[in-house]
Amino acid sequence: MTHWTYIVLCSALPGRDDDLNEWYSDRHLPDVLRIPGVLAAQRFRLGPAQRTDPPYAYDYLAIYEIDPARAADVMATLRCDTGTPALPVSDAVAPEYLQLMFEPLTPRRVRASAQG
Repeated sequence: MTHWTYIVLCSALPGRDDDLNEWYSDRHLPDVLRIPGVLAAQRFRLGPAQRTDPPYAYDYLAIYEIDPARAADVMATLRCDTGTPALPVSDAVAPEYLQLMFEPLTPRRVRASAQG
């Protein structure tokens, strides 16, 4: 099944990385995964090897796999429930963040050989 990809880029307020990471990994991801149509979720931290020099706009990335047939419903639920008891938001999240949904243009390609 082809899925759409919903990405969220964010950072923590200064000195609040531990709070953000605890909330995001232990509370927010499970809350979002309960939304019908959300198939999978994974978080990432900005790595040390980058193409450009700092500063960077965001420190963290979450990638969600979304059932395309339910994408509109997922987005509506996120719009409606974010900030409520169903989807509380941590006060450790910096106010600047980016959220975008993507649909695939090409099939996923894998390198023919893991060697070299």
